[in-house]
Amino acid sequence: MGEVINMKFASPQTREKNGDEKSSPPKALLVMSDFIRHNQKSLFWKILVVLGVMMIVSLLWADNILYGLLIFVVVGIISTTTAVLLVLWAEKYSPDWDHQ
Repeated sequence: MGEVINMKFASPQTREKNGDEKSSPPKALLVMSDFIRHNQKSLFWKILVVLGVMMIVSLLWADNILYGLLIFVVVGIISTTTAVLLVLWAEKYSPDWDHQ
């Protein structure tokens, strides 16, 4: 008896093995990886500005400096992890990724 696989949640390897045409990455991911590749230097400075603004806002919003720093660290870790995962995902699906 054959096993029924839900292709919506299948890995790209499983889709390829089973002949599913939808194994290509999402269009939004390809656009994002292309954008990151061509704007690396300006993105770095924009990220630094956003982190600086985030630190000022978190320090002003909190009643205590320690709470403000804690908020900044937690939000910073979450946003940095998300950004790194997105870049790694973009790098995985972009075969001509070149670090300029």
